Amino acid sequence: ADLPVLAFRLSEDGEQLYLPLSELVINDRPSGLPRVCVNVGDSIDFYLYHERTLYADPPRISFGTLALRNLLTVFDMEHTMVGMRNKAVFDTHNLKICSEPTVCIGAQQRYAPRNVCIDPPCHQLYFHVLDEETKKCRMGRGFLLSAVATLVAFAAAEIALSEIYERLARKLTNTI
Repeated sequence: ADLPVLAFRLSEDGEQLYLPLSELVINDRPSGLPRVCVNVGDSIDFYLYHERTLYADPPRISFGTLALRNLLTVFDMEHTMVGMRNKAVFDTHNLKICSEPTVCIGAQQRYAPRNVCIDPPCHQLYFHVLDEETKKCRMGRGFLLSAVATLVAFAAAEIALSEIYERLARKLTNTI
């Protein structure tokens, strides 16, 4: 089966590098079935499903000798730097390198490294909740109901105090 070519960068603005996954196929199983030699490092599930790590660095990728055979690699020990370049030339017109950018709605913001939309932090605003349809922060119903109840209570207290004042004023004028 034809395997895709992995396209990646060592930095956000670095040169695009390509690694054919077919070059990572090995046959080391007792069954004789080949496999793609990719070792799981950090758990990708942790990075995908824990909101608190959304802005954290993505999982690290380690390259072994199979990957390095397909790249020209230079190690600068004095400056502790590594440089990589493609050995082969790839026809980039036939490669789909990136998925289409996600379109965000409302107050969402696009987080480009993961191509996801991040909901606004409504929980950081007092009495606000996220409107799932518009993806905007709005006042929570509980707050609105308590605000209306408080206003009604103040209005009732004002009317009651006004009535008490009127009665006291009448009593004072009747006693004088």
